[in-house]
Amino acid sequence: MSKKKYQIFISSTYNDLVQPRGKVIETILSLKHIPIGMENFTASNRTQWQYIQDVLKDCDYYVLIIGHRYGSIDSNTGKSYTEMEFDYAKQLNIPILSFVIDRNSMPLLPNDRESHDHEEKLHNFINQKVRSGTLNSKDWTNPDHLANLVTASLVSEMGENPRTGWIRADKLDELNLEIERLQVINQRLASQTIKTNLVTREPNIEVVLNDSESPYFELERVHYDIEHFEKLNYDELEGYHQYITSEEIDKYNKLLPIPEDVQEYNEALEKYTRIQYKRVDLSIDIINSGNQKAESIYIDLRFPKEVLIIEKGSEDEWEKPTRPDYFPPNPIKRAQKEIEKRHVDAMGIGKLDKLFPSNIGMPMPKLMGAARIRKLTSSNSNTYLWVEENKITIKINSLIHSRKVGFKEDVELVALKEGEFDIVGNIICEQFPEPREIIIPIRVTKIPGKY
Repeated sequence: MSKKKYQIFISSTYNDLVQPRGKVIETILSLKHIPIGMENFTASNRTQWQYIQDVLKDCDYYVLIIGHRYGSIDSNTGKSYTEMEFDYAKQLNIPILSFVIDRNSMPLLPNDRESHDHEEKLHNFINQKVRSGTLNSKDWTNPDHLANLVTASLVSEMGENPRTGWIRADKLDELNLEIERLQVINQRLASQTIKTNLVTREPNIEVVLNDSESPYFELERVHYDIEHFEKLNYDELEGYHQYITSEEIDKYNKLLPIPEDVQEYNEALEKYTRIQYKRVDLSIDIINSGNQKAESIYIDLRFPKEVLIIEKGSEDEWEKPTRPDYFPPNPIKRAQKEIEKRHVDAMGIGKLDKLFPSNIGMPMPKLMGAARIRKLTSSNSNTYLWVEENKITIKINSLIHSRKVGFKEDVELVALKEGEFDIVGNIICEQFPEPREIIIPIRVTKIPGKY
């Protein structure tokens, strides 16, 4: 079956927020959902407000963008259309995500100035309704920042609070057949449950990561010294002939490494850089939602290669990849450094560097051996956690039904690739006749403006 598409209403004043609205529309389209706003309104015999109400009834989420202006006021209500849209979305119980301009970052322009009455209404709208009445209210500083906030908020809200959405018409027959099949299965299972519940008592172990059934992680850009090799032509380097010989270029060209080795080194360096600077906490909750105490619980969680699991605080134990000795030094870079040094020496800066070395008083970087595997033991001797080869193993001696055990500060996750992946797990406990497999879907997404 095809994925649902959500219709998202964008509410704001228009003339002062054309560019931010455009960024938000692009963001929603990039997520493959449907943005709806005044740009889409067409001529109609109905009043503008009647048309807006009909459109809002079909929307799944409501995004409110507030700038410096309150907007035109409806003579019947004394409110702006933006505030009326907000009130109606709330009346329809549509999830509201609001984003208010940071007035310190984006000052008021002369064309955005309104009357004192408008400014007072805007102040009351923000403080009495928006700040206290929405699911998610955040401040934005520029259009790109706004787009990033909208992306993260929508992805999170769609995961936590899925709505009706839209499905292609040509998939409805397939959907109806699937519903009928599931209804038959549900009736059969319900009948079996009625019989077995009278005599069966057992634990039910659930694993929840980051308080979500489908955790979401961001993949941000990292900066590192990428190695790049290509054949050089001495004749095309006329500006460097004073510093480079043709023999040096010929030797460099003969020593060029194969692309696969260069890619392997660059990927290892990127992975190391992400471990150092792009780690996020991973919280794990183990819940017994059954009707019996569970004993001798063992849980294995095998993570996909597109993410990396490490012990918290172990980033220094990862050794930075060493540039292979057979990678030839780039003669152009050497020449550029020599040119730069001559300029520096000509200005007399080099002498100061000798008197006052730049590394005095600064700690040297610490490079340690390959990452070690240690056992992480909580303060409660009832629970244990290990990290090994991108797998988390958890042991819990006992867990009473309706209770949970949390691991909040033991491990961190490093996102390496974008996409949707599965964590595959196995749960064993004394009360289970055989191991139970679980699948936890995760999503890694590149955030516009951060990658």
